[in-house]
Amino acid sequence: MTQPPYTPPHDPYNRPDAASVLGLFTTKDSSRLWVVRADGPDRVRLHSLRRWKLGLIGLLALLYGLASLVHALAG
Repeated sequence: MTQPPYTPPHDPYNRPDAASVLGLFTTKDSSRLWVVRADGPDRVRLHSLRRWKLGLIGLLALLYGLASLVHALAG
C-alpha cells in the first residue's frame, strides 16, 4: 500500500482567486490614511499610512514613470 502525496492543509481564504475587499478611510482629526483588507469574515487586516509615506510612494511612482519614459525614448 502506498501513501498519498503530501497535501498542505486546506485554507479556503488562501486561494489565488479568493475575493478581497480593499478600503481606504481617514478620520477627522488624524493625518493617517487607514488601509483595510478583508479576505474573509474572520481575516481582516488594518494598516495605517502617514502622509509622508503616501508622498514617498507618489515620489517613487513619479521617478519610476520618468525612468521608463527615458528608457522608451532612448531605445
